[in-house]
Amino acid sequence: MLTTIDRSAETATKTIYIPVAISSGEPGTYSHKILDVTAKGPKGSTWIVTWILEPSDGLSVTFRDKPIDLKLIPKGVHSHHVARISSTECQLTFTNNVSDVNAIRYDLLLDVHDAMTHPLVRSKRLTIDPTISVVKDPIDG
Repeated sequence: MLTTIDRSAETATKTIYIPVAISSGEPGTYSHKILDVTAKGPKGSTWIVTWILEPSDGLSVTFRDKPIDLKLIPKGVHSHHVARISSTECQLTFTNNVSDVNAIRYDLLLDVHDAMTHPLVRSKRLTIDPTISVVKDPIDG
């Protein structure tokens, strides 16, 4: 699912909240639903992206102390900072100075607890790819 989040060009800082739906499937399996984001704006725009966990009934899901593993930060994405806001919210802040279309690739790092016959803590690493598309608006050509 792809969505474009384009706030007013007059605003130097753009904020987006992304719900992360986590549900259980067969015993020991989990699925997730999350929107991909396009960070589109003038060179130098700052983005604050916040993920909010929304587990289904019977699941408890929390972010680990290190909530995001940044896999790829393209040239032109500067001042990136990851923060765990709470057990169910984490945040990535970055400045978009890319000159062409690119992407930030990352993993969300979660702990999933379920109520099976023998309660067990499972660690689940959700890989989300592609993740945040970054573009300059307008693109020089």
